Amino acid sequence: MCQSSRAELLAWANFVNVFDFSNGSNGVKMVKRILHPRTILVVLLVFIMSSIAYGFAAANVVAESGAGDGEGDVSGYTIGNIEYSLDSSNPREVDGVQFTLTSISGTAPDATAARITVDGGTTWTTCSVDSTPKATCKFATTVNVVDVTAMRVVALSAEVTP
Repeated sequence: MCQSSRAELLAWANFVNVFDFSNGSNGVKMVKRILHPRTILVVLLVFIMSSIAYGFAAANVVAESGAGDGEGDVSGYTIGNIEYSLDSSNPREVDGVQFTLTSISGTAPDATAARITVDGGTTWTTCSVDSTPKATCKFATTVNVVDVTAMRVVALSAEVTP
């Protein structure tokens, strides 16, 4: 028999002896070690902590909500009588716009606030709305007439502040 085979055989024998419960001594020691109060306490604490963590994770519920933005028909106000104001010093530029806000529903309140954009949403202008309700919007800087290809209006019946 060569030396390496003998070492492998001894290692295998030691491995088998560790799990040999036939004489009773190793098995009893292992059972006593597993049923030791300290081991039971550690296992119980791990179970309790994992249950608590699961309970906290299950309690993280976010209420359903909705928000949105986009284009399309909105049943609120009809925009009419749009009048752009040309800049007095340069008639190729617009310095403001006026329009009326008419409630579509007879029971809906009149608009009290409006904002517009004429550049695709990059710059928004706050408008003043009178009791007619007519909105008057003055741009912070004049806009070239050829750049005004669309106007988007957001109107509501009460100013909402976050």
